[in-house]
Order: sequence, then C-alpha cells, then structure tokens
Amino acid sequence: MELEYKITKDIYLDFYLANSKEKVEDLLVNKYNLKNYDEKIKLLEQIMGVKKSFNLEPSNINDINRDELEYNIRLAKFLEGSWKTI
Repeated sequence: MELEYKITKDIYLDFYLANSKEKVEDLLVNKYNLKNYDEKIKLLEQIMGVKKSFNLEPSNINDINRDELEYNIRLAKFLEGSWKTI
C-alpha cells in the first residue's frame, strides 16, 4: 500500500525550519506520530517533492538495516536542503 500524506502549509513550514536531525526526528515522532521508517521516508519525500530519491541495493545489509539506511539517506538529503530551492 502506497502511503500518501497531505502536505499542508503548517507541515511544510515545520520541516522547512527544521535544520537538525534531532529537530526532524522530534517532528516526525512526537508531533506527527510516525514511528516506522517507511512512514518517515514517505513524508520526507513528499515534503521534498520527490517520488523516490535513491534506489540503494547494497548486498551486505539485512532488511532491518536496509530500512534504517534508506531513512538515513533521505534524512541526510533532506538536511542538505537543496529541495528548498526547487
């Protein structure tokens, strides 16, 4: 099932002003109640305006680490901030 979030002005502004991993995590978990990596990834991708930012297939990680790695890659891209100029 494809997750879809309605990105409101308030959500966008919350994340636009988030400039640290800790602030983004606080928003995702505490304000928007997103607990798993798939939900977090999907919301970050929608905020950044991308469908899929990376397709990573390393062979030396298991599925649990893969979800965390995918999330960390998107979080790094989010924090890098180039999506704010698009």
